[in-house]
Amino acid sequence: MKHEIGITQPDYLIEDWPNKYQVFSWLEYIVTVPNPIFLVTTYKENGKPNANLHSWGFPVGDRDHYSFLLAIMDSTHTFKNILRTGEFCVNYPSFQQYRACFETIYKNGPENDEITEAGFTLETARLVGAPRITECFFNLECKLE
Repeated sequence: MKHEIGITQPDYLIEDWPNKYQVFSWLEYIVTVPNPIFLVTTYKENGKPNANLHSWGFPVGDRDHYSFLLAIMDSTHTFKNILRTGEFCVNYPSFQQYRACFETIYKNGPENDEITEAGFTLETARLVGAPRITECFFNLECKLE
């Protein structure tokens, strides 16, 4: 089946969080392949934990070298934190944590601990200086290349 999409946002496409289509193009939600959600975690400059709800990224690589390709806006705390420290974690939650993941969007001020205030448990990463989320079933510890 072929779908024709115009250049204006369809009426049936409604924002499920404030200003969603001012931050991202509505078209990205229509034409991208669905991906699992994950939380990218870093530490802010003031030491507070930062969590960025995301779905535009994936692991790539083979036997001896793996990378995580991540598309992230340069206006976010996460982008600035990764550039500053060179380290981050990618945390995959289960469906049961779906609501808590969205809490990170609403509790994302400079002074917020975005992990614990969303209802997650903070844990220390083993290899990088970035926080991990205990409740997530899979955590990737990453260094910027």
